[in-house]
Amino acid sequence: MRKTSRYIFMLLIMITTLFANYSVTIASQIKVLPEDVKKVEKNTEQQQKLLPKAGNTGSIINYPDINIINNSTGASSKPVAGEYANILRASSLTTTKVVGAKSDTATTAVFDTAETSGGQHYLEYTNVGFYKGAIVNIRVNLESNVGGGALTVYKGTKVGSVDFLRLAVQGKGSKVGVRYDFINSVTGQKIEGYKGSWIVKRLNNYKTMEIDSSSDFLTRIFAYDIAKIDYSSDNNFQTTGFIGTIAATNIEKKETQMMYSFNTKNGSTTQKYSPEGGGNRNIYYDQDPITQMEIPFPSIIGIVNEKYPKVSYKIIQDYPSQINASFYPNKYTMKVDLDKIVDLSKMTYKVTDLSGADKTSYFKMIKRADKTGVDFTIDSSTLSSESFVNNSYTITLESEIDKSISTNDYLESDGYLHIPGTVAMQTNINNSTEHTDVAKTKYEAPPEDNKAPEVNITAPVKDGEAYKYDPEKDSGKLSLAGQYRDVDSENVTAFLQVDDGSKVLIENPKPGSNAWYDATQDYTAEAIQKILADNKEHTFTLSANDTEGLETKKSIKVIWEKDTNNRAPEVNITAPVKDDETYKYDPEKDSGKLSLAGQYRDVDSENVTAFLQVDDGSKVLIENPKPGSNAWYDATQDYTAEAIQKILADNKEHTFTLSAGDNEGLETKKSIKMIWEKAPNKVPEIKIGIPVETGGTYEYFPEKHEDLGGILEIVANARDLDSKNFTTYLQVDDGEVEKLGIKPGGSDIYRDITKEYEEEEIQQILADNQPHTFTFYVEDSDGGKSEKVSITIIWPNKGELAMKSVPDVSFGNQDVNVTDKTFYVESKDEDLIIEDTRKDATSWKVNAQIDQELTNQATNKEVPSVLRYDDDYLSQDKITVFEKNKAEKGTFNLSEHWIDNKEGLNLFVKVGKISSGDYNARIMWSLEETPANN
Repeated sequence: MRKTSRYIFMLLIMITTLFANYSVTIASQIKVLPEDVKKVEKNTEQQQKLLPKAGNTGSIINYPDINIINNSTGASSKPVAGEYANILRASSLTTTKVVGAKSDTATTAVFDTAETSGGQHYLEYTNVGFYKGAIVNIRVNLESNVGGGALTVYKGTKVGSVDFLRLAVQGKGSKVGVRYDFINSVTGQKIEGYKGSWIVKRLNNYKTMEIDSSSDFLTRIFAYDIAKIDYSSDNNFQTTGFIGTIAATNIEKKETQMMYSFNTKNGSTTQKYSPEGGGNRNIYYDQDPITQMEIPFPSIIGIVNEKYPKVSYKIIQDYPSQINASFYPNKYTMKVDLDKIVDLSKMTYKVTDLSGADKTSYFKMIKRADKTGVDFTIDSSTLSSESFVNNSYTITLESEIDKSISTNDYLESDGYLHIPGTVAMQTNINNSTEHTDVAKTKYEAPPEDNKAPEVNITAPVKDGEAYKYDPEKDSGKLSLAGQYRDVDSENVTAFLQVDDGSKVLIENPKPGSNAWYDATQDYTAEAIQKILADNKEHTFTLSANDTEGLETKKSIKVIWEKDTNNRAPEVNITAPVKDDETYKYDPEKDSGKLSLAGQYRDVDSENVTAFLQVDDGSKVLIENPKPGSNAWYDATQDYTAEAIQKILADNKEHTFTLSAGDNEGLETKKSIKMIWEKAPNKVPEIKIGIPVETGGTYEYFPEKHEDLGGILEIVANARDLDSKNFTTYLQVDDGEVEKLGIKPGGSDIYRDITKEYEEEEIQQILADNQPHTFTFYVEDSDGGKSEKVSITIIWPNKGELAMKSVPDVSFGNQDVNVTDKTFYVESKDEDLIIEDTRKDATSWKVNAQIDQELTNQATNKEVPSVLRYDDDYLSQDKITVFEKNKAEKGTFNLSEHWIDNKEGLNLFVKVGKISSGDYNARIMWSLEETPANN
């Protein structure tokens, strides 16, 4: 019995499309699939199930509890918490110190000997951050060196330098361990429990970075959703190595960035680096966070002062940049709590940034009325400004000891006054915990035989007496006068205090002597009446303080016994006419401007306020509240010609009311009438002339506008006979109304209004081949509106001739033929479809040519002259397989009957020309218009 072998034919499509003069080229490929394809796919599934579970190795995106950052917005599931938002930066005070280096230059230090071999080997940056009141240095130690590598540490000490904390690791197959110590710059000791964030960039496939990944150290880890970084953890999950998966050409991209926040127990953290493939591999510390970072907690540092009575603090607020402007806070308050012994009246402050520049204007200080401290605020626009972010600010507070406060609670055995200060921060993003430190001031006790100052009040009454205020006397003004002296102190200072309010300095310090100094405080009627408005008795205290802290006080009582029957305010209108009269507005007078003037007063209220109201509209404040008195206050409202004419444009009478209201709720009103008797307004006129007249339809074709560079112009003509000017508007369909411009009116001349559309712009509007309405109208400066006029524009659809699809075909599994035999298509995934939607359809044809002969996949041996279309052999030359001579629109299926009628594409194989095996071939189809001129 003769043995027979089997072979499989399968047609796959690989499409490449070229459009030129309606010509389309599509490549088809005949390919044979192995019989055991299902077995291979099954094995692949089994291999995938054997991959290590997430948590041991894989993409950083699958790292346990990873915070994924949105590549578009920069947002992650959780921001960096404020207590970990500590970023190191070089400042104007930063220097470097090198110990145990192989080489030390102006820009780098190179180490190849680790600490384990004896001695210390490090570069230390000074003044690079603040943490809970401590100035931070960071020490970069070569802790371990396996495989003979070398470590280069750069000296990037300038503000914003890319070389700050930059490392370079060299040595193929080596692993270099770098320990970072966070050092207190004053004590030289490590800062135990230091918390912060570390930002890594340029992590490509040339280096591996290994960090401590225990839960005691690593608190959060961040990476972009497009990160190209892999990780691998040890069996105990205590350390994890990270390596980029893209080459160094992409080092600046987000795919190579990651960030983690950490908590050190002993003030140190270690990273290990392994260079891949040798060479110098750079590791960069990034000073810009890659996701939202809460505002770091501020620190306060108490200053030691040797000169009494000075007391001072430094407050540090770091303010990182954000990857997205929406992450910045829009509210910020820093609260500084201080003890009562700190004299807030003498408090001054100055703010400097990392470079030492004065930035005091950014921070506004508010002294609390209860003397418990000060608050700082920052304007919302500053919080996100480029000049403010990515910086660190030092606020220096300076004041003096309040010598009237006992020092017993503050004096310690070291001879210094210990005065605590506490700082905390509040924003709409996050709040900080409080941080406290102690300022120290060298104490100087006053002389034991010091005599207290002497004080007397002489007017309006003497010490201890009461004075009844009379608003009719001296136009309501009041002067408080006294005298003071100190016979044995260096100097003496006078203050005035009303009730329990703040002390007000009356005189600058005067030298101590037997002479008396005059102290006078003058009050305007408005000021004294504001104090006494409640009809209650108030205490006015004159005090004198000497330099040794002694104080003497003398007081009087003052009361205003007002008439309890409140009188209503008084109001008069004086111009342009008097109360209740009617004014006829004349636009020719004073260039059309108008001033409404009047006067008002209230003789017995704390204050009085004037308003103007037109008809039943809203009341408009004319003057801020004025103190009640016998004096008249002027009230004036000036109108521009445009403003008053807008009110009076309807030719109707309008009421203008001047009112005055007091703080007891009484109100008085006076009114005048005003009218503009003008001729009725004539509405503007408009018509369209180009590209068609009003109401017409224009068919747009791009070739018509080639001479104008593709521009389409729509030109309308408008005029207004009696208004100052008019404005033209355009609306396309139901879209937004566009203001085209303002033209002068008051003339019978038509003004051209032109709207130009660039080619791309008009084609975007007309792309749907539907009619679109372009509507113009005009509104004049007197409120008159024209009728709306329109034209219609359409871009007719020309349609297209296109090859919509080509099939993948299979000739099935066949026995090797023992006679010459024709094989027809047994199956296809889709059809050979031609679609003609052109408005002016023409005839067309389809061509075929061999792109690859039938080829044995195992031997690559070609079998020529076997592929046919009907009875025509296909070759590498193009032949026509179908012609459509009748010009008509429609969809045409050329392969509809290939299988059932055994026609179209086939294989004619002669005996002995083919052996068993898997074969494939590729056919190129093309579609062409047949007219000779195309």
